Amino acid sequence: MSINVITAVCNSIGAKHTAALFGALRSIGRWEGDILLFAIDMSNEEVDYFEKRGIKVYTIVKYYPWNNKYKLNVFLSLVRIWDKVLYLDADHVIKGDINTVFENNEGTCFISENKPLWQQIFNEYSIELFGNLPSICNMGADSFCAGTILFDSEIVKHNDQTKHEILNICQYIPLEKVYNDQPLLNVYFCEKWNNLKGVSLVNDAPDSVALHTTHWHAPWSPATTYHSEYLSGLRFFEDMK
Repeated sequence: MSINVITAVCNSIGAKHTAALFGALRSIGRWEGDILLFAIDMSNEEVDYFEKRGIKVYTIVKYYPWNNKYKLNVFLSLVRIWDKVLYLDADHVIKGDINTVFENNEGTCFISENKPLWQQIFNEYSIELFGNLPSICNMGADSFCAGTILFDSEIVKHNDQTKHEILNICQYIPLEKVYNDQPLLNVYFCEKWNNLKGVSLVNDAPDSVALHTTHWHAPWSPATTYHSEYLSGLRFFEDMK
């Protein structure tokens, strides 16, 4: 077992996307440590696809009635066996040695969006949905993108309490109106995070060792600049037998 771990979350639809990321981490990223996949509703055959290539897989049965909050599983207590945890969305492009991200950052880190929390929420939803939030966080604080997360495992409490504390923020938000984890994480970690060094949103810092491409830049799209990197990562992963 390695000291640190890199994690991702996916279901059957995103399996190949995530496999390409893992291949790039092993090849371009020079990552020799543990990789942990939180697999949502995957078949035994799909789990085997990852496990026989050295990926640790933790399977999760889909039970939420809403979408896209599976990322919160990276805060399950099982990650406490490692020192540091790096979570990556599958749409990252690996450009260099990912080990430097662990070496050059301290504490809980995200990529800043360079806008206040209220503006991020207003852009994605309606500010009226979050009327109670000013009582529990500073709505003028800097917001972050939740697609890249680095944290020390010591912040994760026993008995999966951390995950449940994040979900409890839903009491302030009409749950059926919010379809992702980003506002929950921004509120939970409000003013308790550092700006991540070495990983950037696409085009923000060409010298980063990883780019979080997001949306229309996703590397699995043939129309993107990064599609060749995606194909190379997938080929490398599938040769890992």
